[in-house]
Amino acid sequence: MKRTAKQIALTVLLIVIIIIVIFVIQFIFQQLSNYDLYNPLVYNDNWNQAFIVLFHFFVGYYLVNRFGVLKTFKNVYILLVFSLFYLLPYVLIYFLNPSAFHYPLIEISGFISLGIGLWFRHKNSNTAKITAWALAISLSVFTYYIVIPLSSQYNLYRNFTGATNRNISSHVTYLDYNMKSHVISAEDSATFVLDFWDNSCAKCFQRFPLVADFQAEQRGNKQVKILAVNVYETQADIVKAKRLLKMTNNSRLETVFMDKENAALFDVQWFPKVIVLKQHTIIFEGHIEILLLFKRKYLD
Repeated sequence: MKRTAKQIALTVLLIVIIIIVIFVIQFIFQQLSNYDLYNPLVYNDNWNQAFIVLFHFFVGYYLVNRFGVLKTFKNVYILLVFSLFYLLPYVLIYFLNPSAFHYPLIEISGFISLGIGLWFRHKNSNTAKITAWALAISLSVFTYYIVIPLSSQYNLYRNFTGATNRNISSHVTYLDYNMKSHVISAEDSATFVLDFWDNSCAKCFQRFPLVADFQAEQRGNKQVKILAVNVYETQADIVKAKRLLKMTNNSRLETVFMDKENAALFDVQWFPKVIVLKQHTIIFEGHIEILLLFKRKYLD
């Protein structure tokens, strides 16, 4: 009985250490992002979550045995104990503040990674080790490209696919790169993909390569217009936006400029935000990664 109590205490201690390490990892990535906000190689808010998923594997594969918590417990029991103590703060936050941001899909990825580590912990062959690391790394990559965008999409828009149906009440005006005025009206037959950003949005610069590649992919399609829309207040904002695009090597991005009054028609409250506008009706709102996943649904 004393041995069992000791194992539970060690398990709880290990969970506390895991949570502390996770916060340290997030703090380090935050400091890196503050170092250079406009460099997508430095500022990347998905890296820390994917790294944390890989860290869960490391915990299951190496640290658990070192702490001795599996000497008396089977895998299923240790997973239940981890789940109970590790998820309890998230459950409390959810019930205390249901409108707060939650990332259950990322947590599930973390537990799967932990499970992979636990499953392979006693398999000492080189093949088993390579398989375990390959599975864990693959899960982290999957989390980076799929799980994190889906979680963020749901947190902001309360759906996973970005589908919506909302009419725009008036014409929309914007300026092209040469300061020539253009109008989007209900008579336009083309589908507009509008990626809204502003000069202080580091996440926007992180996603510009995706937008630029998407523009290049659709360049021959006259029925689809993909525009990176800088939202500005003054002419000085436009000058700064052009300078930032050159500084970050994003000059190939087809960029236009829209004042806040016109951007308000699309209910742009945060950046980045991608809108798909077809015949003056918004049919998609969300992240560029989600649009790329479901582009056939919205652009065909």
